This record gives sequence, C-alpha cells and structure tokens, in this order.
Amino acid sequence: EALDQTQKAKEIAALYNARIAQFKASMGEKLKRTRVSVVHIFPGRIIIRTENSFSGSILQELGLDRPLSQKPSAVPKLY
Repeated sequence: EALDQTQKAKEIAALYNARIAQFKASMGEKLKRTRVSVVHIFPGRIIIRTENSFSGSILQELGLDRPLSQKPSAVPKLY
C-alpha cells in the first residue's frame, strides 16, 4: 500500500501460490516420502537451515518434510 503496488503484490502472491499448488500436484504421493535438507557450506563452517529459516518456511509451504534433527519444534525443551 505504501508504494501503491497492492494489485501487483496480489498478482505475484497468486502466481506464487499457483506454483506451490502445481508442485504439490506434480509430486503426488512422493511428497509424503520426501525429506529435504538445506545446507550451506562455507570454508570452516557448515550451516543447516531449519524450519525457522527463510528456505525452511518455503519447504514447509511446499509440504516437504525435514529430518527430525532440523525441526526445532519437534525437539523437546529440557528447561
């Protein structure tokens, strides 16, 4: 609204949602059996993107499962 681009934003969101639906439809039953990790490898360190990251949120929208170790919401808090 601030940039007077509301209609364009709605169009982009609709295209994004259509692509999500298309992906889910094309995956079919395979979607339930697929687990995905997003890992960034840098010199001297490795970063695993969890469900709370940007890429993790996209994977959730796509309906892709993550390994349990990458689901902070599934790990019980001990404190």
